[in-house]
Amino acid sequence: MDDRGSSWPRDGLKYWARGEACPVAVVLGCEPATWMASPTKLESGVSELDYAGALRNAPVEVIDGPLTGLPIPAHAEIVIEGDIPPPEEETAPEGPFGEWPGYYTHSGPEPVVRIKRIMFRDNPIILGAPPLLPYTPQFGLPLHAARLWDHLERSGVSGLRGVWSFMGGLLVAVSIRQAYAGHTIQALLGASSLKAWAMDRYFVTVDEDIDPSDLNQVLWAMCTRVDPAESIQILRAWTTDIDPRLPPEKRAIKDFTMGRALIDACKPFTWRDRFPATNRFDEQTRSQIWQKYGSYL
Repeated sequence: MDDRGSSWPRDGLKYWARGEACPVAVVLGCEPATWMASPTKLESGVSELDYAGALRNAPVEVIDGPLTGLPIPAHAEIVIEGDIPPPEEETAPEGPFGEWPGYYTHSGPEPVVRIKRIMFRDNPIILGAPPLLPYTPQFGLPLHAARLWDHLERSGVSGLRGVWSFMGGLLVAVSIRQAYAGHTIQALLGASSLKAWAMDRYFVTVDEDIDPSDLNQVLWAMCTRVDPAESIQILRAWTTDIDPRLPPEKRAIKDFTMGRALIDACKPFTWRDRFPATNRFDEQTRSQIWQKYGSYL
């Protein structure tokens, strides 16, 4: 991560260190799997095009950029080719823009693209999602939840029953079947360790009877199974420079750290069998009641 800005391209740093401009191809409009793969924070060395191919269950068709030689999605709507000169040579003021968390944020000097070639289709299709309130971002498939589940399994967390994220990943819920004391905190620590430079703020574990994709159920578990004095732990971890809660003083010295809440909303393991029973029917009973009285409801 370069200390000049978290949004500056890492590949560009290699070229700029040699005093060279970085070749770039900007794609405007592409098929959904490629679009969803592009902002996904993958492990270092993993190709976003390979990841998009996995989502599509077929390789992404690409062409070599006529100017840059870079792989360009063959079905893109508009493609701009050019290069990015070293920031010491040229930058331009940018922002503030409305960012995905729902706030206007970063402004300052940013690298520029020197446009040298434009390719386009007639009547191109360009999609967008303006970051306007009321704000409930969910970008297509729950990729963040899928990656988190995989990460937890690889971290040795067992008993997973479901994983979901809300508000673009700012609130993460993990449902587990408790098997031992400390199981919940293991899952919370594992979930909070997935991504670097992310704004994930709240991590919640819930029991297997809670649907982690249902926000009402997650909040119900938090409100009835959490003792705030014992069930919540606070970590200090990374965030991003677009975090609206980052104090100006920390932003000025590039201290991009923020607290993270680990919330154990599970029944206490040592007396979970004595926890009050929930006053709701199981699915089989609900189905029987519906069949018997559904015509009256």
